[in-house]
Amino acid sequence: MDIADISDLYRRFGSLIYRRCLKLLCDSELAKDAAQEVFVRAMRHADKLMISDRECLPWLYRVTTNYCLNVLRDQARAEQLPLSVLRNHVRDNGIEKRFTAREEILALMSGFDDVSARIALFAHLDRMTQEEIADVMGLSRRTVGKRLKKIAEAAFEFRDRRQEA
Repeated sequence: MDIADISDLYRRFGSLIYRRCLKLLCDSELAKDAAQEVFVRAMRHADKLMISDRECLPWLYRVTTNYCLNVLRDQARAEQLPLSVLRNHVRDNGIEKRFTAREEILALMSGFDDVSARIALFAHLDRMTQEEIADVMGLSRRTVGKRLKKIAEAAFEFRDRRQEA
């Protein structure tokens, strides 16, 4: 795959990758930067990428998810205090619940390994089937099912701890 092929990938999948980034990051500027970084990484690994959409799109999707999860983790670490300060400023705008929910999701996700976090996002955010997740992740459907069961158990425990606090 050469630069012309990467340009073609960007034309075909750039908006899809941007929407994925926006869905995960909830910030248009961060999403633009993230989508751009995904295609920079595609250029770096052009020699390993296949031209077929069936092979290339799952790779782009995995890179997008991983990159955005890393951005969210870095943000959570760097912005512990600013999130609470920001919450005070957004109360009047009625979006306080979104920040609280995002903090809770990040706290829950921080307890998962990267593979489980990606599986959770694919299943609950993207509404992918276990078969689709298995295909994108290169795992068996059974492994995906087991991970989803553990994720659900962890989510219930997390909820119960929050309610007790």
